[in-house]
Amino acid sequence: MIRALTGFSTRHPWKVIALWSVTGILLAVAAGALMPRAMQAQTGDFLPKDYDSAAALRTADERFGVTSDAGRFTVLVGRPDGEPLTGADRKNIASVAKDLGSRRVTMPDPQDTPSTSDDQIPFLVTDYSQTPKVGVSMTAPDRTFTLLSVRLEGNTVDPGMHNLFGATPPASTST
Repeated sequence: MIRALTGFSTRHPWKVIALWSVTGILLAVAAGALMPRAMQAQTGDFLPKDYDSAAALRTADERFGVTSDAGRFTVLVGRPDGEPLTGADRKNIASVAKDLGSRRVTMPDPQDTPSTSDDQIPFLVTDYSQTPKVGVSMTAPDRTFTLLSVRLEGNTVDPGMHNLFGATPPASTST
């Protein structure tokens, strides 16, 4: 077998070089597309189950619904005139946060997104469409702004998840 392979490679060196070049290019494309699957954001999955840190992560997930792979971002909300928020403003912000937390955000098609269309293989793309968890996090001591906490579940290093962060939720259907 080895004699046949070495004989073929010495008789047809350019065919072997071309084969290795095509194989290398295909592996580089596949590695780029599969990289987010290898780079998971779950911080405690590699820990043995009996470690205190792993137990704390399990408890946070089971009792409080806090997962380590959630993508969180903060939205600052304030009045355009810079004045302190009134009680009516805070109620309106809470209402908007509740409304945003009830809308499903659909992940855009990777082919429609120019930044990721080159490095995404369609059948390997994970759909991260979901309803985000939105809540009022805190209000500034001088009441000039409020912070909303938004949480999306998924692999934060995946380009598909990045597209979901930029997606706009559909308009509210309520009147």
